[in-house]
Amino acid sequence: MLCTAVLADIGNLYYTVGKKFNKAKLDYGKLASWLTEATADQYNIQLKVAYGVEIKDSIEPFMWRDPVSGLIKPKGVERCVSIAIDTVEMLKNGVYQNFILLTSDPVYADLCKYIKRQGATVHVIGAGVPQQLKRVANQCDEWDEGDDILL
Repeated sequence: MLCTAVLADIGNLYYTVGKKFNKAKLDYGKLASWLTEATADQYNIQLKVAYGVEIKDSIEPFMWRDPVSGLIKPKGVERCVSIAIDTVEMLKNGVYQNFILLTSDPVYADLCKYIKRQGATVHVIGAGVPQQLKRVANQCDEWDEGDDILL
């Protein structure tokens, strides 16, 4: 099974989950468990990286530390650039051929197109995922209130 990288835009998740679920917050430990269970038959997840601000409820349970890149990435808008650069580098190195983007931000539509042009797959998961992302991802899923990911 090909290696999979999970790239989470924490700032976007914080906003969109709160908006969709009446100011609820993600439990990153539950998210890590849900992600592993929900994708076990489809993906060989080797790396999870959280991008954005470190918020009150720690994202540590979500992250799998990678000796080189398993760090919390920059705050603010730069997280979009960081995700794009890391993805391009991972595709260039040829280690990762599957990408799971945890976001609902349409700014990643071009990145999804790029990933697919490189022969890799992209699966977008989020809350309130816009049509722009749904159209360009290989697969797209949205959380609902039945998913055990909320505090």
